[in-house]
Amino acid sequence: GSAESLWLKKDPTLEEIEDEINKFDFSPYSEVVFCGYGEPTQALDNLIASAKYLKDKFGLKIRLNSNGLSDLINGKETAKLLEGVVDSISISLNAPNAKRYQEVSRSRFG
Repeated sequence: GSAESLWLKKDPTLEEIEDEINKFDFSPYSEVVFCGYGEPTQALDNLIASAKYLKDKFGLKIRLNSNGLSDLINGKETAKLLEGVVDSISISLNAPNAKRYQEVSRSRFG
């Protein structure tokens, strides 16, 4: 697909995500990284389903770049849900302390 703009007018459905996945040639790649504009775990169900789809259909490893706030965002423990689906997780450390982190990230969780 095109990467001229990564902003979307609406959140895609799982079917729309799978349709776009099917248009792409993944043969040169061994890994897919979920990251980008916003926290990927804000769309946890679509993240898990599309990661499973990529693993099952293409045998790709899955990495998640996250702010580490998935449990707070989703109001539940999420690590077990990602187990067996996501192969590795990279947590962003955007500041050296809580005060600076809040200034940088403006998290609603404080």
